[in-house]
Amino acid sequence: MWRFLLMAAILTMGSSASWAVDNSKTAASSPTVHAIDFAGNAAIDSSTLQKRLSIKPSGPFDPRQVLFSRDLVMSIYQEKGYADVRVSTRTIVRSPGLVDVHFRIEEGPLYHVGAISVEGNRSISEKLIRRDLGLTTGDPFSQSRIYEGNRRLFLSGYFETAEIHYSSAPAHRTDVHV
Repeated sequence: MWRFLLMAAILTMGSSASWAVDNSKTAASSPTVHAIDFAGNAAIDSSTLQKRLSIKPSGPFDPRQVLFSRDLVMSIYQEKGYADVRVSTRTIVRSPGLVDVHFRIEEGPLYHVGAISVEGNRSISEKLIRRDLGLTTGDPFSQSRIYEGNRRLFLSGYFETAEIHYSSAPAHRTDVHV
């Protein structure tokens, strides 16, 4: 699940107006990220995760960016097939102005694509549909790969509609129905 935050400021000023920004109060009171660490991450190493985060050690601390980074870590895991991943964060103030950010990851089971079935097709080979779908049995389950496969099928021009449904099956496999 992605969450986007859009922040905008609009200033309307006459041609002769002037303005200045006083950073003296905010710069002194802005906390800094001291350290970032991860626990519970066996499938994806900490350095790979940290490279993708919007928060960085020695960078500014922003609680909204911590939440965004948490959601990003969840998305990275879900893309790798960990559909049930849970990520929590904890921040610790080390000293005035320095904050540590801890990510706790519960990976959950790895899901794979199970059976792939094609229904309702009358004019094109199932082999071509499976090729355009871009998924094979045994692949790690990835929501974005399913969306991309659906897009390719629709854009192929062979279909008025292309619908993909999937269901969780036993043994952490996900069956895909085209």
